[in-house]
Amino acid sequence: MTTQINELIILKMGGAAITDKKQERTPHKQTITQVAKTLSQFEQNRPPIVIVHGAGSYGHPYAYRHRLVEGYVPSQKNQLSGLIETHLAVRELHDLILQTLYSHDLPVISFPPHSCFYQSEKGWEINIDAIYKALEIGLIPVLHGDIAFRSDVKKFTILSGDVIIQELARRFKPKEVLYGTDVDGLFTSDPSTDPNAEFIPELSYSELKTLIQELSEVNATKKDVTSGIKGKLEAILQINEMKIPTSIFNLRSETYLLDYVLGKKLFGTRFLPKE
Repeated sequence: MTTQINELIILKMGGAAITDKKQERTPHKQTITQVAKTLSQFEQNRPPIVIVHGAGSYGHPYAYRHRLVEGYVPSQKNQLSGLIETHLAVRELHDLILQTLYSHDLPVISFPPHSCFYQSEKGWEINIDAIYKALEIGLIPVLHGDIAFRSDVKKFTILSGDVIIQELARRFKPKEVLYGTDVDGLFTSDPSTDPNAEFIPELSYSELKTLIQELSEVNATKKDVTSGIKGKLEAILQINEMKIPTSIFNLRSETYLLDYVLGKKLFGTRFLPKE
């Protein structure tokens, strides 16, 4: 089986959707299984897919606790043990996702980012050929938020799923990028605390750029070491600059992703590419 790479879809399984962020190392198995069942409903015409999942409660608490976002800190006691602990926790989630997808006859294969992403002084270097070949024969590469090594004194850095998607989009020029999270899309304020929050069905490139400028920095006490919604929107802006449409949708919905698979309109916030 060979696939048309220009029909590629990149799907993000956000950490907030596939884990309980209030409980360390707690998966949301219902959502993971639901995604597997839904993707298995693509018939003979399944497009090439790359899946990138977040670390959620398997990664953020550990990375925050061991100051991994700062890079290598020799004075931080047991930091390297913390790095390994974080890696093993995320790998536990990754294996669960792989096994669930494979149990629904999806030909998934793991690409651990720490072994194929490297940050040099020139930017991100990626072993893109291996991922391309996997796609070419009909496999579904699965990547995840991870640690990545770098060339400067920091030695390593947090590599978020959103940055992974941004860099893959830069190289593969996918047809579309879908961000699955635990909310229906973007709102004018937090819908969990503000009953007057209004859903935003669509944003132009210029509107998104303005919104990012208005956002304040994420509160560090949230223990999201990947910059939260602001980082996600910045990644989307970069992808939109490549003239690639993106959407944020609720991955926990039983119907949203299924509608997309069946050729219907995806309910969520759509970000229009730069004209």
